[in-house]
Amino acid sequence: MTWRSIYTARCTPQVFSLGGFSSFRYHAFFMPPWFTEELATAALDDKRLNERFEKILEALGNSPHASIPAALGGRAELKAAYRFCDNDKVTPQKILQPHHHATTKRCQQQKIVLCAQDTSELDFIDCDLIFDSSEWQSVWCVTHRGESLPSRPPPLSVMVRLIARLGGYVDRPNRVDPPGVETVWKGMQRLRDLAWGWETFGPGTKNN
Repeated sequence: MTWRSIYTARCTPQVFSLGGFSSFRYHAFFMPPWFTEELATAALDDKRLNERFEKILEALGNSPHASIPAALGGRAELKAAYRFCDNDKVTPQKILQPHHHATTKRCQQQKIVLCAQDTSELDFIDCDLIFDSSEWQSVWCVTHRGESLPSRPPPLSVMVRLIARLGGYVDRPNRVDPPGVETVWKGMQRLRDLAWGWETFGPGTKNN
């Protein structure tokens, strides 16, 4: 388990009800910050560590899609986070303990609690974060002949598998092993040609 997964391991109704992680901002006048509630029982044996814990959790919780340096927002904050992780008083068990307590408290407030467990991986990052529209649309049309384009870009993990198919990856049903570097690399070479053709002859172009 990575430090990032430990920091962001939480489930708070205030965040999810707002519909978007990146746009989440709290207002202390109306409700306590979610991380304050989540860390109510944090015990790192040092007030400064507890305060730093809150700051790190707030930053990563407000920008879960960003890298740790980008989420923390500055060199000083990043250095402070590294010092926090290197502190002997900070352990994975102590990091998770307040989250366990907060989760138990929330469960006790419900009549029925469903504890579902499986091996599914959820990826909500759209591929247009990295790929241009001409790239993902051309790849989609080639790998889904006869189907119309989706209303929104596919997830990034799906796009990687589609690119790998262009490079020879056989995406059989129920196949769980990820594409290899070679098939993705070969697929990226074809992606360039497909994107160029789409930009030149695709829908909405003067050559179409």
